Amino acid sequence: RNPALLAKSLATIDHISNGRLEIGYGAGWMDEEYKAYGYQFPSMGTRLKMFEEGLHIMKAMFSEKRATYKGRHYSVEEAICNPKPVQQPHPPITIGGSGEKVMLKLVARFADRWNCPAGYESFEHKFNVLKSHCKDVGRDVNTIDISEQLLVCIGQSDAEVEAKWKAAQMLKPFVSTGIKGTPKQLIEELRKRVAMGITTFVIFFSDFAPPPTLELFAKEVMPAFA
Repeated sequence: RNPALLAKSLATIDHISNGRLEIGYGAGWMDEEYKAYGYQFPSMGTRLKMFEEGLHIMKAMFSEKRATYKGRHYSVEEAICNPKPVQQPHPPITIGGSGEKVMLKLVARFADRWNCPAGYESFEHKFNVLKSHCKDVGRDVNTIDISEQLLVCIGQSDAEVEAKWKAAQMLKPFVSTGIKGTPKQLIEELRKRVAMGITTFVIFFSDFAPPPTLELFAKEVMPAFA
């Protein structure tokens, strides 16, 4: 999407929602969607460069009276974005991804929240890479909210959990870093992740979240972290 127009749209949504907007921004990955909607799907390197230029432009549109930026893929000149977002200096920006050479460097420079995708080999390693990039750009890593994309399998009993977990094995790579258990067991698993430095979880459920699953998690797990 054109980042200047996107910034104006996001500023409007922030006003409509009275300052409740959170921005999730990425380089794109599902080529089927690009083709279905008529977007070109360039190489990963090109998409990452477009992504970086888009971040520059959006932040400038949110904060400057008139934004000017000249990039290889996107440019704006004296562009106006009024009114500015309700949230200042801008709505929080979440960047998901774990590429160590480019993506995590962009997280260090631009993100308010880093969402670590499921399927990682070592969260500790990825987090240390992010810390290193933050040090390189002079940023305190503690100013970045750390979140994890997390598959959760919940059941009232061990037998129910195991049956759901068996059915979830097709959900690769999510199952490799997912957690399973009764509410009490999940609370302990989540506390382990909090101890690793994760403060936010982007959860999807192994049974695709029917109301009883959501109610069980909301009533018996979430209060432990209120």
